[in-house]
Amino acid sequence: MNLKIIIPFLFVSLYVSVLFAGDGMSSSDVIAIFNKYESLNKEFISSIDTASGAQLRQEAEQYADGPFNQALESAIQIICASENKNLLRALFKVTLATSNSASEVPAWSLGHIFVCKPDLLEKEFKALQKSEQGSLYETHSFGFENVVYERKNENDINNLRTQLHSFALEKLR
Repeated sequence: MNLKIIIPFLFVSLYVSVLFAGDGMSSSDVIAIFNKYESLNKEFISSIDTASGAQLRQEAEQYADGPFNQALESAIQIICASENKNLLRALFKVTLATSNSASEVPAWSLGHIFVCKPDLLEKEFKALQKSEQGSLYETHSFGFENVVYERKNENDINNLRTQLHSFALEKLR
């Protein structure tokens, strides 16, 4: 091959690998983004019947599609690598606070985390108030089923599904 082709290809490959190797967000960065998204969503909800409602909706949606989704990806990586309970609790909080959003990404994030750290998620879920558990269970269950869709009949997935269904039984008690 010609070096004129190989060198640019290597440069682009290196750049892409660095770009996707990790975004460098810390758990405090992620929590700050969660808090900002909650705030934007709250402002939007309170402005629905006002002239600024459409603009605030657009701001919240753009933030959700950009920094918030990136923060969710980072949250998955951080929680799966280090069992960060505070970050998981913050994810529960932002998911509950923004349940008016049509985005499925928070649900998928919970699903991914349940696959990598089921016992941590179960323990922290059970520490929530019953009303929060009830609201969050459906979102979490939906996310889990979407994450494991291609693997839905594997034994480990069936075991996780059974564990997840035990959450529902406990929230009904």
